[in-house]
Amino acid sequence: MTTRTIFILLISVAQVTALYPQTTARERIEQRRQQERQASVSPAIRENRSNIEEEIADARWSRIIYRYIDLRKEGNAPLYHPSTSAGGQRNLFAMIFRLLQEDRIRAYEYLDGREEFTEEYRVRFPELVDRFGIYHETENGVITVNDADVPSNEVLGYYLKEAYYFDTATSAFRVQPLALCPILFRQDECHGDGR
Repeated sequence: MTTRTIFILLISVAQVTALYPQTTARERIEQRRQQERQASVSPAIRENRSNIEEEIADARWSRIIYRYIDLRKEGNAPLYHPSTSAGGQRNLFAMIFRLLQEDRIRAYEYLDGREEFTEEYRVRFPELVDRFGIYHETENGVITVNDADVPSNEVLGYYLKEAYYFDTATSAFRVQPLALCPILFRQDECHGDGR
């Protein structure tokens, strides 16, 4: 090969590599963090979350919306009533509480704007009842909470995180709830209302 051919070949290779962007150090660090986060989540949750995330990522248009659902408003009354479980009927918080007790759903801690659904931020049921001062009995390692002791009447609102997106596969506008956070309003003997 002549020097001129090698030179032309090097220039064409340089032009082709310039067309494909290289990852920056910041992007590589973020990819490594995401891999570490995914490694700390159970496989079933990771698969479900990845399906939802893929669907949202494949969307041509998407927005994350945060809403507050006020249970004191008439339209949201079905989520609040009955305020205490009776006759096999429960409100939304009582259902969430029982599902947490049975370990059928998971609760995560929300601190300083961090929304990380990893084992590091997971709140176990025994920790939850202790943290919020919910009366319970423990027998042989099993926690029992009477229906009257579930603080359903203290939950007067929820924070809801939703993804709104346009699904290109079905050409449909979709809404996917991503997280739900009950807000407990407790009466403080000294200071009145509190959260």
